[in-house]
Amino acid sequence: MILAALLLSTLAQAEPQPDPLTFDLRCMIVAGSLRESPDANLRAAAAGASLFFFGRVDARLPEAELEQRLTAEAAAVLAGDRGQMMRACGAFMQARGQAMMVIGQRMTARAQGSPTQ
Repeated sequence: MILAALLLSTLAQAEPQPDPLTFDLRCMIVAGSLRESPDANLRAAAAGASLFFFGRVDARLPEAELEQRLTAEAAAVLAGDRGQMMRACGAFMQARGQAMMVIGQRMTARAQGSPTQ
């Protein structure tokens, strides 16, 4: 999680893609492309991000369709603005991480008998 935060700290907010499945596929591809970075921290963060988006995609597509969609979206990613895509993916992961932290705080407060927000 700390390594993913390193990746996210370099990414600014960007407009999300309109189709969530396409967005997740493209994020998975972009993150996968960073796994070849000479920076070990970036490679580790990219691996975590790639797995995060794979989990989101894998639950929605059968394997044969996943392969077809990845092939099609890889071409779109190469033709598009990878920097903008990385920023959008990073912002999305950061938002989901924040949501998870809030949930954890509420659960801890309930377990300790404190009022929740």
